[in-house]
Amino acid sequence: MTRLRINTSSFSSIVNNIKQKIIRNHLSNVTIVNSKAILFSFSFYRQGKLFAYFDKNNPMLCELNQIDSIATIDNGFSQQLRHQIKDGFIYDVCQFNDDNILKISIKRNINAFEYEIKHIYFEIIPFCPNLIVTDDKNSILFAMHYNQEHEKRSILLNHQYAPPIKMAADEKSDDITFERLNKLGQKVYQTALNERKKQIFEKLYLQIKSKIKLLKRKIPILEQEVKEGESLLSYQQLGQLCYYQSIDELIQSFAEFNFEYQKELSPIKNAEKCFKLYKKGKNKIIEAQKQIEIANNELNYYQHLLEQINNGNEQDLKQIETIILPHQKIKKQDRKIIKNYQPYYIKIDGATIYFGHNDLQNDHLTFKVAHYKDIFVHIHNYPGAHVIIKTNQLNDSQLKLAGEIALILSNKDAGEIDYCYVKDVKKGNKLGLVYLKQYKTIRLNQVDKNSKEMIKKANRL
Repeated sequence: MTRLRINTSSFSSIVNNIKQKIIRNHLSNVTIVNSKAILFSFSFYRQGKLFAYFDKNNPMLCELNQIDSIATIDNGFSQQLRHQIKDGFIYDVCQFNDDNILKISIKRNINAFEYEIKHIYFEIIPFCPNLIVTDDKNSILFAMHYNQEHEKRSILLNHQYAPPIKMAADEKSDDITFERLNKLGQKVYQTALNERKKQIFEKLYLQIKSKIKLLKRKIPILEQEVKEGESLLSYQQLGQLCYYQSIDELIQSFAEFNFEYQKELSPIKNAEKCFKLYKKGKNKIIEAQKQIEIANNELNYYQHLLEQINNGNEQDLKQIETIILPHQKIKKQDRKIIKNYQPYYIKIDGATIYFGHNDLQNDHLTFKVAHYKDIFVHIHNYPGAHVIIKTNQLNDSQLKLAGEIALILSNKDAGEIDYCYVKDVKKGNKLGLVYLKQYKTIRLNQVDKNSKEMIKKANRL
């Protein structure tokens, strides 16, 4: 991400623009997107939401329009902030200390006859961004970051709020309009959503990544075992020599193999020792190759799960959690979401193309939703999404889009695609795994960028 440095004059213009829109509104909702991104919604101004991003390298304050509503991350941080400012009436908005600090003053009703004054400071300052809430006497009630060691000020609960030391004008600072900032904010918001997924599903990410890391370490060890086994195969030849060489010749042959010929044993007994080593090597190769195949299949599976996580939304990830972390306690409000296995779909040329974002959705789509005469599409010899084409007449554009969906959801830009009738698809012994009785294969050399956008905008049954 390109670093953004907003100069104070531009920030003043941004504050004035925000003020015109949110003054005399109530803070109707505060949504914690992730640990450094917050959305603020207002009672009367419904066209957009105020987005504050407290990333130390790229702090930002902008307006976001036409974004899907998301649930707040419910934790101690979220509860404290919402408790302090939610439903507050905004009576003043200004730039504070002639710096990149937005100050919003609110009134909150304590009861029918009393109210309290609070101030919210948005410090959009590179390397030390912060959100601080104070009471009417400017005593700190809440802060995102306490005790910043590089700051020559105290940010402690119940201490008096003091603004950061104003930095000298930065020659590299940007003169940016509110409109341009909002466009850039849309991209930053997408970054925040990706960060949000990693925070909410941290256990899931760690579990899958640790499995991938373990398998990547295991495979070279197994490959080394194959090499060790192969080094023992030559003992078969040495054992055969024992049947027709003299003792002196055998002693020399054994020495060439760095293997001691035991004179107290007969040539036949020495041959048996050689054949035993040969058999040991052969068995070692067979077992190691078997384990390599299993490990590679598992590696592909977990890498595919990682792709499912990157492509899926939070509902999709909650379903994946039930597969990977089956013993994790499911929240009551998530139970309906987890049981909703309905796939996504796109309409094109009179056809409807369905696809799943995880193995639960894939399995439900292929064996519950699809008709036996529908077309099943899947990436060739690799774990991936199940894609179903419902059409009266299959054509190249339908097949191409279905194939591109399969590639994109496996994080590939090109590859081979298998397709067949659903009636030729048989369920495997693992969720999402299938076998095709007969199929055709096509090659797609380049995924269309528009297909990626279509997937993002796909509807759900």
